[in-house]
Amino acid sequence: MDTQNLENVVAKLSSIDSINNLESLWDDFIEMSKQIFDVFLSRNQEEEIDRLLAPLFKQFIVKNCSSTNLYTLVKLCMEKGDEIKQTSISNLSREAPILASVLLVFRLICRHFVERMPVEALQRHLSLCNTISSTNTNSSDSSSDSAPPSSSDGEKKVNVDGGVPRTSNKSNKKNQGLRIDSGVDSKLCHTLFSIICKIPLSNSTISLHNEAVSTLIVLLSSKMYDERNANENPFFINMIVRTSQSEANIIIKRLLQNYLCPISEKDQQNGATKTSQSSFQMASNFLSSLSPFNDDLSSQSSQFTCSKQFCEKSLLLVEILTNHCTQLSLMTERHSVGGEKLEHYNPFRIAISTFVDFSLSANASSGSKTILGTDQTASFSISFDLLYLRLCQFLDEDQETLMLYMLLHKNSAFLNYVMTRSDIDKLLLPLLKVLYTPKSASSHHLYMILIILLILSEDTILNHVMTEIMLPQVTWFTEKLLTDVSLSSLMVLVLLRTIQVNITQMKDKYLHTNCLATLANMSNHFQNLNPYCSQRLVAFCNHLTKKQTKLNAKLAKGSFINDDEEGAENNLRTELSVVEEILRLLLEIINNALTNQLAYNTSLVHCLIYDKDMLNSIRQNHNYQDIVYNLDVIVNFYLGKLNSSSEPFLISTCDNILNFIKESSKTFPVANLHKFPELKFRYCEEEAPEDFFIPYIWSIAYRNSGIFWNLEFITLFKFTV
Repeated sequence: MDTQNLENVVAKLSSIDSINNLESLWDDFIEMSKQIFDVFLSRNQEEEIDRLLAPLFKQFIVKNCSSTNLYTLVKLCMEKGDEIKQTSISNLSREAPILASVLLVFRLICRHFVERMPVEALQRHLSLCNTISSTNTNSSDSSSDSAPPSSSDGEKKVNVDGGVPRTSNKSNKKNQGLRIDSGVDSKLCHTLFSIICKIPLSNSTISLHNEAVSTLIVLLSSKMYDERNANENPFFINMIVRTSQSEANIIIKRLLQNYLCPISEKDQQNGATKTSQSSFQMASNFLSSLSPFNDDLSSQSSQFTCSKQFCEKSLLLVEILTNHCTQLSLMTERHSVGGEKLEHYNPFRIAISTFVDFSLSANASSGSKTILGTDQTASFSISFDLLYLRLCQFLDEDQETLMLYMLLHKNSAFLNYVMTRSDIDKLLLPLLKVLYTPKSASSHHLYMILIILLILSEDTILNHVMTEIMLPQVTWFTEKLLTDVSLSSLMVLVLLRTIQVNITQMKDKYLHTNCLATLANMSNHFQNLNPYCSQRLVAFCNHLTKKQTKLNAKLAKGSFINDDEEGAENNLRTELSVVEEILRLLLEIINNALTNQLAYNTSLVHCLIYDKDMLNSIRQNHNYQDIVYNLDVIVNFYLGKLNSSSEPFLISTCDNILNFIKESSKTFPVANLHKFPELKFRYCEEEAPEDFFIPYIWSIAYRNSGIFWNLEFITLFKFTV
C-alpha cells in the first residue's frame, strides 16, 4: 500500500504554518484520492498507517495551537460537504472519493486527539481558528463571522458545559490573533449526518458514506478514554440537545437503510444459510421502494451491494447514538427555565423505539401514522420483513443480537411483529447455537441472548407455537442425535446445559436466573417434550439432589476455626444456597408442566417414575415438601395403575408404557393436586443500563468496526492482546 501522498498531506497539516488556501489543500487531497487504496481501509491497514505516521500525528497535536490547521480541515469538510450535496449525480463519482480522503485524514488525526486529551480539549482544538487566515478564506459558512470577537490580550477557552468560549484572565501573546468559532463540533456533526442522509448511496459514494460513519464513531469514542458518565460528556450533550426529533428520525432511518443494503455474495456466504440468502435475493429490490429522504435515493441501482462491514458499522452507530445519554438533566443558561433542571430525552432513542413496519405505514393516510394500540406518532417506517431477515442472518454476532434486544425491549411494534412470525425458528436457532457453544461468545453476548429468550417466553402464543415447530435434525447439538425434535424441547435442552455449565464453571447467578425464568414461562405450555429432554430435566434434578447431599455432609463434618476455613465454609454455604435455589425452581417447573399439561407430558411422567428414588431424598428437605406432595400424588397414581394392570404385555416396552400413561391420564384426579401460583417472570431493565451497555457497545466497536484503536489508551475496558 503506497501512502506517500497521504504522508505528504499529513506532514503539510502538521507544520507550524497555517494553511490559508482551502482550494490548494483540496488539490492535495485530489492527488491523495488518486492513490488511495481500496473503498475501505482494513483495520490492519489503518494500524500500519498509524505506525508510519504516528510522529506526524503527535506533531500535529502540538503545532495545532499555533497553526489551527484542524479548524482548517474542519472548514474544508463542512464547505465541501455542503457543496457535494448540490453536485449532480454524474459528478459525485469524482467529488465523493476526494471528500472521503479529507474525512479519512481528519478521522485519523481526531483519534489521536481523543486518545490523549479530554473531549473539552478536542472541542477547543476543533474550534480554534486564526482570525487573519479565517478572514482570507472564501468560506461559505457564516459561523466564523457570527462568532464573538477575540480579546486582544486574552485567550479563549472552552466551557465544559456547552462548548461556549470564555476569556481567561491570563494574557498570552503567543496566542494573539486566535479565537474560538463556537459550536463547530455541532456543525461538523450536522455536516456528517447530512452526508449520510442526503447523498445517494452507490458504488461511487460508498467510500464517502463509510468515512462519514467512521468519523462520527471516532468523534463519539471519547467514552473509551473518559471515565465520566456519558451524561457529563459535553460532546454527547451538545449532540442530544441540538438534534431535533425529526432530524433524529431521519438519521436513524437512513442508518438502518444502510444496514439493510444488499450485501455482497461473499459476505452472505460467510454468515447466512441458503434459505436466508434466497430470502435476501428476493428482497434485494426492496430498497428502491423505501420512502427516501432524497429523491435521488430512489434512482440507486437495485444491483448495488455493500460490504457487510459497512452495513454493520452503520448499525453500530445506531447503537452508539441510542445508548448514550438516555436521559439528561441539564441546568445551563441556555437550556433551563427559572434555574430549574430540564429533562432532555435522547431523540435517537425515541426514534428507534417508535418506528413502524413499512407495509402498515403504506396503508395509512399521510400524517396519521401511529403505533398500534397507542396514540404515539411513529418516527418513521421501514420493512420489518427485511429487518427481521437481516438480523436473523447474522445473530451469531454481537451487533445483531444487541439490536434485536433493543427492538424487542423498546419497540412494541417490532415485538408484536416478531410474536406473529410463523418462522420464529429462524431467530431462535442461531441464538441457541451460540448459547450451546459459548466459547467464542463474550459474557455480554450471552446475557443478551438470555434476555431475548426471556422476553420471547413471556408470550403465551409464541410458547405454544414453539411446541409445534418440528426440527428434522439439529447438527450442532452434539450430546445426542436429535431428529424430529420440537423447537421447545431443543430450547429446554440448551437452557438446562447452560445452567449446568454455569454452576460448575462460570458461577454467574445472573445467567442461571435468566435461564430458569425462561424455562418457568415455557413450562405452562410444555407439550410432548422430546423423551431425551424429559430425561435430562429429571436427571439434572437428581444430580442437584446428590450435590446438595454432599454439600450438607461437608458442612456437617466439623468446626471451621481459622479465617481460611471460615472462608471455605462461606463458599460452601453460598454454593449450597445456589443449588437449593435452582433445584427448587426446577421442581416448580416440573410441577407446573404436569399440573397444566399432564396428558401431554407422558415422557416426563415416565422419567419421574423411573427416578422415583430421587423424590425420597428430596422429601426429607422441608424446603421442597409442598412441591414434592404433588409429584408424589402423580407418581403414586401411575405406579398404582401400572402395578394393577391385568395385561402386563401392554407395559412391556417404553412405547407401551407411554401409551398406558396417556390413557390413564383421562382418569387422573386433578382435584387432589395442590394449587400453586402461575409461574410467570418478566424482564425488567436495570436502573442504570448504561453501566452495562456502554462498555459492551464500545468493546464491539473495538473488535468489529474495522477501525484501528490503540488499546494502550483505552480505560473503559481491557482486552488481552
